[in-house]
Amino acid sequence: GRGARGWARYALCWHGAAALVLGRPRAAVERLDGALASMPADPEALTWRGEAKRRLGDLAGARRDFDAALALEEDCFWARANRAALHAARGDAAALRRDLDALPFEVRAWFDAHATLDAGLRAAGGMRRTEEYLYPLWLGTPPG
Repeated sequence: GRGARGWARYALCWHGAAALVLGRPRAAVERLDGALASMPADPEALTWRGEAKRRLGDLAGARRDFDAALALEEDCFWARANRAALHAARGDAAALRRDLDALPFEVRAWFDAHATLDAGLRAAGGMRRTEEYLYPLWLGTPPG
């Protein structure tokens, strides 16, 4: 088995991931740099660091990390989804489509549903009432 020592090598990666989830991307990059110093071929750490770099605006660095993660693990869909977000930010529709099409169907459907739901909730603003006569306020079209 792996035991505590076997899992300990992942601690820096998970510590960096926690920093990113807590909204501290700079701290995440620092911790993930440490993780990758000891395990340079860790696609999970590369993906987390790439996402932190993307959030910090280091799009070239993020792209390198996502490409490296995918070179190590072709089906690393978190790296691919993040790279798709980079393509979207750059307006590269063809590259965006290639990465989205390479995602497993269930993952792509999950992302599509969440993006659609989130967009709908943002578009509705503060509207959470369900009466049909209020539809034009958030749909922009008359009911019926």
